[in-house]
Amino acid sequence: MTNLTATTTNTTTTRGIPKISKFDKKLSFLGKGISGYVQLYQTRNPLGLSKTRVSCTPTLYAVKVALDKDSDELLHEYCILKELGCHQNIITVYKYEPLSFSSSKAKLYMEAARSENLHTMLKDMLNHNEQELYCIWKQIVNGVQYLHELDICHRDLKLENLVFDLDFKFIKIIDFATAHKLKTKDELSVGLVGSKKYAAPETFASLKYDGKAADMWALGIICYYIFNGRRFPWSMAHHSDVDYMEYKELGTLLPMEQVNSDKVKHVISNLLLPDQLERYSIYKVYKFLIEVKSCTCDTTCGFDHQQTFGK
Repeated sequence: MTNLTATTTNTTTTRGIPKISKFDKKLSFLGKGISGYVQLYQTRNPLGLSKTRVSCTPTLYAVKVALDKDSDELLHEYCILKELGCHQNIITVYKYEPLSFSSSKAKLYMEAARSENLHTMLKDMLNHNEQELYCIWKQIVNGVQYLHELDICHRDLKLENLVFDLDFKFIKIIDFATAHKLKTKDELSVGLVGSKKYAAPETFASLKYDGKAADMWALGIICYYIFNGRRFPWSMAHHSDVDYMEYKELGTLLPMEQVNSDKVKHVISNLLLPDQLERYSIYKVYKFLIEVKSCTCDTTCGFDHQQTFGK
C-alpha cells in the first residue's frame, strides 16, 4: 500500500515519512489501545534521503498490532486516519498491512509519539502554569474542530488518548478505533463506546445519539480535569451516580473552585449540559480561545512543554 501524502503542514511532514522495512529495530512496548497493542520501532535507514546529506536522525515510528479478531477495527482506524491526512494535532498514519497467509496479525504504521498520556502527565504535576495549560487545551480543541469539520466523531476522547509528539510541542489525538464518519450531517452514532467516565449521558440512555455532541461532553470532562485541580466531577453521567444525579436533577452547581477564569467556567458549564441539543459545539468553544497563544507549526506558546511534562 502506498504511503499517504500530507494535506497540511506539520511536524510529521517536516520529519518526512520513514522508510519502513522488515529489518527495522523494535525498541519498546508503548501501550495498548482498543484495537491492539503498540510498539516503537526505529528505521535502519534515515528517511531514504540522499547519501550526500551530512546528518539525519534515524526515524522512529509506531506500529499498532492486532490479532485476527481485532483486525476489522484496525482497518477501520486506518481508513479514518487516512481520510484525516496530516494535521498537527492528529496522529498521522503511514500504511496498513492486512492479515495474510504468512501472518495472523494486522499492522498499522503510524507517527511515533510520547508513550505517556496526558492523564499520567497531569496527575503527576506538582505545579502548573495556567497559560501553558491554555496552550494544551487549545490544541485539543483544534484537533476536535478538524475532526468535526470533516464530519468525523472520535467517540473515545479522553486524557488517555492525548499524547505529546516526540518534540513535546504538539498534542496528538490518538486511537480512532471507534470513530464514526458521518455520511450525512444529521446521521446519528450508535452504541456506547469508550470510557464511561467521559461518556455523555445520552449514550447511556439511548441507542442512537449525536456523535459530535458526545465528543463535546467528553471535552467538557477533559477541560474540567485540566483546570480544576486534576479531578473529575463524577464517576459517570449515569442515574446510578449520586454526584451526577445531584447535578442533573437538583441543579447543583459544578464545583469549580480551582478554576480561575470565568470564561473557562462558562465553557465547562455549557459543555456539560445534560441536554445534547443545548450543549456547546466545537465552534462556540473555539471562539473563547481565539486570543489564546498556543503552539502551531509556525509559532510556540512560549513555554517549554518538555521541561514541564517530560520529567
